[in-house]
Formats: sequence, C-alpha cells, structure tokens
Amino acid sequence: MSVSYGASEAQSGRGLLLLTHPRVYPLQGDLVLIIARDTRLTLNTQTRESFPASEQVHPTSAPIFEYPGEVIVAVSCNSIGYGFRSFDLIYQLGRTGFFREDCDPMRQLRLIWNAATDLDSSDQFAWMNGHAELAGEGIVEAMEILLCMIGCNDSQASILSARALKALFRHVGHACFSQTALGLLSAGAKELRQAIENEHDADALAEMREALGEFEQRAFACPRL
Repeated sequence: MSVSYGASEAQSGRGLLLLTHPRVYPLQGDLVLIIARDTRLTLNTQTRESFPASEQVHPTSAPIFEYPGEVIVAVSCNSIGYGFRSFDLIYQLGRTGFFREDCDPMRQLRLIWNAATDLDSSDQFAWMNGHAELAGEGIVEAMEILLCMIGCNDSQASILSARALKALFRHVGHACFSQTALGLLSAGAKELRQAIENEHDADALAEMREALGEFEQRAFACPRL
C-alpha cells in the first residue's frame, strides 16, 4: 500500500511521517527542509516537530540525505512498524531517524494472520487489537497482501494466506467489516478458487479448500454479499 503525506496533511506534531522520495536539506540549527514527491515541510530533528514549508523556502546546498522510495520519519533508533509493514533505520539526524521498508512478505503474512485470529480471541485485549488492526485501511492493506500471496507458488505462503483468509471469512456475517471490506473478502474467495485450480501442494490445497468452504458457508447466510 502506497501512502504519502501531502503538504496539507503535514500538521505540527511529533507523529510518524511517511514520505515518498524525500530529499533532506540543512536550514539552520536543528531545522531541515524536506522536499518529497508531494510534500514540502520543515522538520526539527531534535523535537521532531514539522510544519508545511512554502515554495519560498529553497534549498541552499546539496541534500544531506535522499532516498528513492518511501521512508518513515520518527524519533526512534529501532525498527518501527506501520500497519502490517516494518521499517529499518537507514539514516539518523539528531533524534530523528529515517526508516526504509523491510520487504518480508512472510513477516507481513504472520502479522495479518495474528490480527485475523485475534478477531475470535476470548482475550479482550487481543479481540480489540484485532478489530482495530483490521478496521478501515487495515483490511484493505491486509487483503492487498493476501490477494498477491495466496497463489504465489510458495506453499508456506499459500498455507498462511489461506489460514488468514479463513479466519477473516468467519466474520463475513458479523458487523466487523464495511461493505467495501466485504467486497474485498469476496475478491479473496474468487482468488482462492483460481489458486485451488493451480495448486499442487497437498497441504496448501487442503488449507485453501477449508478457507473457501468457510467463505461459502458464511456468505450463504449474509444478505450483504
């Protein structure tokens, strides 16, 4: 999932910033100017406060750091997470770190599977965590990954994807998901049918069929589908 902050969204604060193709220029003291694909902002590298920068603020030197992709900017020296993605430190300025994504699809699948199984948890914290992680953009991000991985010709990825889908399908008839999310789950079932036709691993095939059976059972009783 590609996300970037526009200038109108770069409000004063110390939260995470997710930027696309940023270039970082020195200004004065702890202040730097960041120009990204659709963002211009000033950033205090000690307090991590950021403010939109006008077009009148120009770089006066070459960038001290630039990266041809997405980075997260945060006060941290450790790996950080954003949704179902994880980012590793690649550059440090003062107390501010710049992080690039660690593209590990199996790690993402495990995070999605954990969140999906939390939906059924008897533990109240886990139940709330699962519903929070898969609300709104969370289910969109999760389904984007699952739709790519369910038929990727890697049996372990297919097994884990099928298990995650099965856990999500159990909630098709609940009020957990919006109509948009239900449409994504239906797309997941369609992708499962195609993957079943092409799968040769017996264990992956069994998991896929169980997941599809779960969807068909729940969908039959769900008038919203």
